Amino acid sequence: MKYVFIRKSAKLGYRANSSITSASICADADCKLFVRITGNSQHLLYPLLPPEREHQYTLRQCSHNFQLPNRTSVLKDKNFIMTMLYSDSLY
Repeated sequence: MKYVFIRKSAKLGYRANSSITSASICADADCKLFVRITGNSQHLLYPLLPPEREHQYTLRQCSHNFQLPNRTSVLKDKNFIMTMLYSDSLY
């Protein structure tokens, strides 16, 4: 329903065609969910997160404080948690 409104509002000239896309809506929702998971230790998905890493020195700020697990398979890479953990890092 929301996407129909977005498409029709662009068609009728209420917004620019490039101002918002379904991909940007999904990416924003993924980021919000990941922030909620990492910020609440009682969240249902929190146990799926890897352990937090111990810092011995201060470098640039990272989007999370979790250890990055090894990337072992393509199927594991498509997991939501793995995708969000690696989203802001260089592979």
